[in-house]
Amino acid sequence: TTRLVQFCSLERHSWVFKILWQLLSEAGVQIPMESLATRRLAVDASLWIVQFQKGMRNERGDAIDNAHLLGLFQRVAKLLFWRIKPIFVFDGPAPRMKKMTLQARRRRRARSEAVFQRAAKQILMNNLRLHALE
Repeated sequence: TTRLVQFCSLERHSWVFKILWQLLSEAGVQIPMESLATRRLAVDASLWIVQFQKGMRNERGDAIDNAHLLGLFQRVAKLLFWRIKPIFVFDGPAPRMKKMTLQARRRRRARSEAVFQRAAKQILMNNLRLHALE
């Protein structure tokens, strides 16, 4: 049987992993990090990169420059500290359904940007008319 493993000190603060672990807990076993020493660990590189780009913020809540590099460095350093050998896996091109979702997001973003630009232009024109009447 296939057993799922929860890596105790990696990702434990993420609500997604907590929910996922609750769903899969009967099929898996929790193990300490030190038991993985000298072993290889497959890492979904794309997932990590997106997590860092979206999740790493400064005190003001702004995205941190090069967050993906900083996060990768910190996480790889932690794995190496535990003598775990990471193997980075890149998932290749997006499946058809994901491509369609990404295209829909781009279209929505473009429409929102167009609406914003029209509203900004209208506000500017209204202000110009108001000042011209004065």
